[in-house]
Parts: sequence; C-alpha cells; structure tokens
Amino acid sequence: MYINKLWRSRLRVITALLVMQIALLGTHAAIPLKLYQGEMVSGCDSWQFPTETRKITNLFYMKDNQYEAGSHRGVDFDATQDETLFAPFAGKISASGKVSGTPYVTIDHDGLKSTFQPAKLLSSIKKGDEVEKGQEFATVDFIGDTAPSHCTEESCIHWGVRNESDTYFNPLAFTNCCPIVLRE
Repeated sequence: MYINKLWRSRLRVITALLVMQIALLGTHAAIPLKLYQGEMVSGCDSWQFPTETRKITNLFYMKDNQYEAGSHRGVDFDATQDETLFAPFAGKISASGKVSGTPYVTIDHDGLKSTFQPAKLLSSIKKGDEVEKGQEFATVDFIGDTAPSHCTEESCIHWGVRNESDTYFNPLAFTNCCPIVLRE
C-alpha cells in the first residue's frame, strides 16, 4: 500500500515537471525521453525517422555541459553498411565530408540542422540540393569511417539535431514521439 502511494506521488511530480518543461521550452525542447534501448518506436509523425527500422541502440543524453564526457548529442539507430537514409524533414544539404575520419552529411532545416554519421551522400545528391521529407539522400558508410567511433562497432547511424548556436536537441522530440517509460 505504501509503495503504491509513493509511486503515485513520484508519477505526479514527474508528470508536472514534464508539463512545465514543455510549457516553458515548447515542443522543440530537448526532452530526455526514457526509452529502453532496442525498443521499436512507432506511432510518430511530424519529422520522420531516418531509417526504415526504428530500433534505437543509443539514447540522447545531455549533461550540464553538452560537450562533457558522457553526453550523447543525438540518437543512434540500428543500421547496416549501405543502408538508405531518409530526410527526416525538408531542407537543404548544407555539408558533407569527414570530421576526424568519420563521414557525415548535414541537412539544414531553416535554422535547425540534422547531422548523420557515418554517412555518405547518394551520387545523385550534391551539397546545396533541396531534399523533401522522406527523400532518400545518403547511405550508411562504415567503410569510409577511418576513425573509431561508437557507430563503427555498434553498426548504427547517429542522428544529431542542433540549432545555429550549436545547442543540441533530442531528435526524438521533433518526431512527436514522446513515449515515456518510468524506471529506476
């Protein structure tokens, strides 16, 4: 009986905090979603997922300083070499190349930028090209990744979203996909 009251009390506090965060920061806030790794996510709209599979292998996690060790400035999805990537939202290809040996592609969505790594542009897509939501624009490229990265060993694609001030946000917050799983 006492445990049930305690959990109900915790749930009310957590719900109130989430409602306040959304009210203060809006729907584009970096909401730390609590999903179990490996969970398949469905029922989401607005922005779309960049892969056909929606299996999450590593979650967004931000410490006080977004560049502090242990922060993960994006979400990783299960992926295989040469798997097709889809534009999560309409935008313009603003960058493509390598950073520290890891191939990447960036799409500018009018003030927000999605970056994918390790990834390479399709031969039919060039920097400056407009892409529509859901359009194929790149493929996963572990072979081109000459530097060790967490997605090389995990067979995943990293999707990060940031604004023009380089503040990172949880990509899942843009998909209107906010399943919350409470766990200790």
